[in-house]
Order: sequence, then structure tokens, then C-alpha cells
Amino acid sequence: LQAAGANWVWWSPVGRDNEVEGSRLAFGGRGVRSHYDLKAANVVVSLDCDFQNNHPDSLRLSADFATRREPELGDMSRLYAIESRFTSAGVVSDHRLPVRSADIGAVLELIEAELGRGAAGARATELKANTKIAGFVKAVADALRERFSGDEIRLLTIIAGLIIGVLCLVPQLVGAGHLFNLLVPGLD
Repeated sequence: LQAAGANWVWWSPVGRDNEVEGSRLAFGGRGVRSHYDLKAANVVVSLDCDFQNNHPDSLRLSADFATRREPELGDMSRLYAIESRFTSAGVVSDHRLPVRSADIGAVLELIEAELGRGAAGARATELKANTKIAGFVKAVADALRERFSGDEIRLLTIIAGLIIGVLCLVPQLVGAGHLFNLLVPGLD
């Protein structure tokens, strides 16, 4: 095609460009699409992402998540959904926090601050005054501390995903999710 002077152009109204850009912001270099291993995840924090329904890997992610939800088979994973609309992930979550999509990054800041991994910004500090949000943030942080205690190595997965419709989460939030994964002690 290049010899003929043609260019290959691809466009989608609901592409994953912000996910790729977020990984580039987090890691530098060329962006990549994230692949999550929910079979190994003990704690999943879903940030406005319906990973069971509106994600390119939704079938695999749903099956992987389900393998860790059988109490007879041992330790179950925990799902914390922070979302601006009802999703399949929120329905099966252990804890669901409904917030405006614009506030999801601020809730992530609160979780990071609760774990001693950063300072909460102005909007996050405003949200912390809400007892429901503060309680949710504490529950997430407690679950992470419980799972990362002792010599056990536990895996945290944060899924920053697609908002239904035509909007994606901003790349900075996806990048923050990747960096948060890196900051949690014991992460493989």
C-alpha cells in the first residue's frame, strides 16, 4: 500500500485508544493493551469498567473471575466496583460504589492515600467527607492490607475501562491504575 501512496487508517467510535495511551503514560515508550489475569487476582478494583460485558476480553475475564468465586474451592477473590452506571461487574461485586464518572480518579486517589501511597487532591478530599465513600475506600484499603500481609504475595488488579457509549476514561486515570499496580508491595 505504501508504494501506491495509500495509508492504512483505522477508526472506531468506541476504541481502546485511551487504554493504550494510559499504559504509555505509566511505562513510557510505546503503549500496549493490558491483559489481566483474574484467576490470580485476590482483589479486583474495577474503575467504571464492565469487564464482564463491554470489554474486548469480556468472555475470558468473566470465566477467569468466576474460577475464584467458588467458596468450596478455597479463597475467593473480592470485587470492588466503582462505577457511574449499573454494570454486570457491579451486579456481581462484593462492594459497589456509585459515583459520577468525573470522580472516579478522585476515589482512586483516596485509595492510594489510605494506603500511604500518595496525597489526595482537592476533589478527593471533598469526597472523603461523604461517609459512604470514606467507608468504601477504607474497605478497599483493608482488603488490600489483609491480602498483602505476612509473607504471602497477592495480586491486585485494577481495571480501568470503557465507559458505555462513546467516552473512554482519560489516559491519565488508566496510567494511574497501572502505576498503582506497580506501587503495591508484593506485586508480581
